[in-house]
Amino acid sequence: MPIRLLALGLVVLVSACAASSVPWQNPDVPKDQWSRDWSSCRRWAESQAGYREEDSSSQFRDYDRARAKSQISGYANMCMSDRGYFPAATK
Repeated sequence: MPIRLLALGLVVLVSACAASSVPWQNPDVPKDQWSRDWSSCRRWAESQAGYREEDSSSQFRDYDRARAKSQISGYANMCMSDRGYFPAATK
């Protein structure tokens, strides 16, 4: 019995951490959906940016990586906004 309670507590704790790591919120969507939407938007954003580490020459790798990170962030933010989310308040 105590092991089951410990396992349940661990699942609840991990779920709470995952939901709180999403920098967006939408009161019209269940909280457990937030992380799935955020992951989906991030994957879409990465595909739109099209950056591949192996395609970048060593001379411009840092610049290309920073530019791709900025593009991915912008696309992901646009995706979340389109889904009705708004930025979560920072602690």
